[in-house]
Amino acid sequence: MISLENFLALFKNKRKAYKSLLYINSKLGVLENFYNCIEEIKDALSVCADPDQAFDFFQRFLENTTAKSTLFEIIKVSKFYRNLLFNIFAQSNSLSLLLINHSEYFYWLLEDLVTNKTKQIFIQEIYKLIRSKKTLDEKKYILREYRKKEYLRIASKEIAKVCKSQEVYLELSELADACLEIALDIAFCQKKLKEKKFCIISMGKLGAKELNFSSDIDIMFVHYNFDDAQEYNKIAQNIVSIISDVQFGSFVFRVDTRLRPFGNNSSLSLSIDEYENYYFSFGQVWEKFALTKARFSAGDKNTANKFFSVIKPFVYTKNIDINYIEEVRSMRYKIKHEKLSNYKNNLINPLKINVKLGLGGIREIEFIAQYFQLIYAGKDTDLQTSSTLEVLDILYTKKYLKQAKKLKACYLFLRLVEHKIQLKDEKQTADLPLNKEELEIFAKKFNLKADEFLRIYNQITDSVHEIYKSIFYAHNIPIFSPMEILEDFFEEEFSDYKQIAIQLSDIARKSKFAKTNPTFLTNSIEKAYFQLKNMPKSLNSKLFLNVISGFNSILPNYYDTFFGSDFIFQTALLAFSIGLYQKLNQYPFLIDEFFYIDQPLEIIQLSKQEKERLEFNLILKLLSGNLDKKNKKILSVFAQKYIQHTITKLQIKDLIVLAYGKLGIEELFVNSDLDLVFLAKTVDDKKIYEVSNLVRELNKIYSVDLRLRPFGEKGLIVSEVDYFKSYLAKYAKDWEKLAIQKARIIYSDIDCDLTDSINEFARFIDKKSIREMKELIEKHKGFDIKNERGGIVDIEFILQYLCVKNSCFEFGKSIEEMIDKISYIKEVRFLKATYEYFTKILNLTRLIPNDIKDKLVVLKFLLKQDNLEFKIKKLQDKVSTIFDMYFQE
Repeated sequence: MISLENFLALFKNKRKAYKSLLYINSKLGVLENFYNCIEEIKDALSVCADPDQAFDFFQRFLENTTAKSTLFEIIKVSKFYRNLLFNIFAQSNSLSLLLINHSEYFYWLLEDLVTNKTKQIFIQEIYKLIRSKKTLDEKKYILREYRKKEYLRIASKEIAKVCKSQEVYLELSELADACLEIALDIAFCQKKLKEKKFCIISMGKLGAKELNFSSDIDIMFVHYNFDDAQEYNKIAQNIVSIISDVQFGSFVFRVDTRLRPFGNNSSLSLSIDEYENYYFSFGQVWEKFALTKARFSAGDKNTANKFFSVIKPFVYTKNIDINYIEEVRSMRYKIKHEKLSNYKNNLINPLKINVKLGLGGIREIEFIAQYFQLIYAGKDTDLQTSSTLEVLDILYTKKYLKQAKKLKACYLFLRLVEHKIQLKDEKQTADLPLNKEELEIFAKKFNLKADEFLRIYNQITDSVHEIYKSIFYAHNIPIFSPMEILEDFFEEEFSDYKQIAIQLSDIARKSKFAKTNPTFLTNSIEKAYFQLKNMPKSLNSKLFLNVISGFNSILPNYYDTFFGSDFIFQTALLAFSIGLYQKLNQYPFLIDEFFYIDQPLEIIQLSKQEKERLEFNLILKLLSGNLDKKNKKILSVFAQKYIQHTITKLQIKDLIVLAYGKLGIEELFVNSDLDLVFLAKTVDDKKIYEVSNLVRELNKIYSVDLRLRPFGEKGLIVSEVDYFKSYLAKYAKDWEKLAIQKARIIYSDIDCDLTDSINEFARFIDKKSIREMKELIEKHKGFDIKNERGGIVDIEFILQYLCVKNSCFEFGKSIEEMIDKISYIKEVRFLKATYEYFTKILNLTRLIPNDIKDKLVVLKFLLKQDNLEFKIKKLQDKVSTIFDMYFQE
């Protein structure tokens, strides 16, 4: 025999379990019986979901039963029934309390558990019980108690796993039909009406004969004609009262009659003609969906047959209605935002907490089944069945939907989960437990751990939702649908779904006004969607919103051109994704540049607007792959001309302008600084004022950087030529040698030559200095194609060193000219090509807004290169190897 310590090890609350043992001993006097069965009880408790709860209910049950010895005999002899008893106590509070209050029901289960009862059997049994009852209250009490007792039996079959889930649904539905039939008879007897041209039509789960343990029963009342309409309405009211009135804390069933025409604003019972007039005059698509589950439950069968013959042409048409998909989307959206929006949980996806209404839940499978019914049942009458399970079987066997078999398996699993949830307290809920401890207990009902259950649950709901989306959202984005449908479509992929829906809805509205080709628009938006939706969640929403906002910033009369030309659309897609549509808002005239992407750039005037135009066009060329060598120089040419123009406008004489950096090597790009050094033959206060004024003018459209002048920020804004030569000879640092190698004179009205002085200054580069500079530059974090190891700076250092070493450096010559002289060195061609590639990446990187942190992902998108990191890394490693080859000690 096991020890008391081993027995108590089963429980989380050992003190409470020990108190129960003491109570069994001292108060109930059955300790000997208990210890005789302790191993069997321990075995039963160890396999149930919640041993603490089960043992607590067992003690209370034991206290109430008068057949204690018999109970222990059953526990000792029958593993099946002892496991059943403790599993009831572990899984259902409501059934446990029913057993405690009616301990004799357990012994009744020994005989009746595996019985399968039909509506007629239920009716016969109920009639035997109420035949002798005189008052309505007595009959209502019998109905309530009978329903509870049968629920115990049917639920016990599921708990004991002695039947399939479908059998449980069916018996629950047959029980409900029987109770409705009895209630109908009672109501007619009260009114003393003999002619029963009246019936009850069930909908929802009851209509499908797939009732839950805690379902409402959705019903409608139908009478044959207008005769005695008032009496029939009273009968309907009485039936609802008999079935749903709460007395002594219980009821027969919850009743919902809101699915009838006009809902609560109409009489409970309507004639067949009234139903016909309503459905064919006012009937909505959602009512067609609801009526696919309509079924006769009680009353006059002929009335029901007539009702169905009238409404079926409304429900099942031979022509496919395109509004069906729209209606499902709308219904799904309302469910998501009215029923699921307040869920919050870290353990389970908030949109999946509700097994019935959540993503990939029961309702989505029902929507799929009903949708296919409405499409095909007009021609294929086999599909005119109210059962979801039957519909799925037919869809699979007749090859309407190959995933129907999978959906059926998912449906049965989800319904079982729903049953387990509702069994606990017989409450009308389908929410999974929201804390880890409760979820562990719940998962144990499936012989699983919490993480295993969630993994299976998520796999199943993901599968269902994917099928759901493939049916209702596969064909096209619902661009011209109401905004809530757009929100519903985008919500799962994009965090900014509300703003996306607003922008896209605005595009759709404007496109209709401009009579844009809807195919162009739909196809283009879908291309953008599919290109961006699979990007990381941290980016896809922002980029897609940028794209949609960009297209919304275009005037509608441009839509056909933008959406009709794949080249223009793809370029715009890339440009807008990184926020360049904001330039269009600022400068609307830039829209025309999309039509000149493949044309050479020419400078038309010297103004801020012209600079914006050139930059915008250059960006479009870069994004579209149309940027050639000549166009690359256009911003440098413009800057040089603008500087010359400004000097002339300000009437400045005696001035040399040295351009360094990107302007010096004619690689100026969007938002590049102008690195300038100003020289004059003589410098006085007037000259300093003139140059200061020039810099102020240039800063209106550029950012001028003067830190490369002698002594940097400590030096004068303009230096004398002779002083500059002296500075190079006496004070300049090694890094300035590298800088001046990329410099050139872009303006001069002075007759003097700097070439010899600069050539003499820059003719020698110290390797140690370069290594030290490199170490300082590399102290950075994150992706930096310019400064990181093997990046652009390394390439520049190597090429500049090789030019000096091979006597190719000559001030005034372009970098290209100097490099061409050493192209015979095998590394040079590789370095030159890599430099151009890295420069393209650098320019693209600088176009990406700073609030986007993961720039590599965006670069992959812009360059359409999935292996971008690998390619960059491989090139950087090779550049770094070459760098070490030349600059190692």
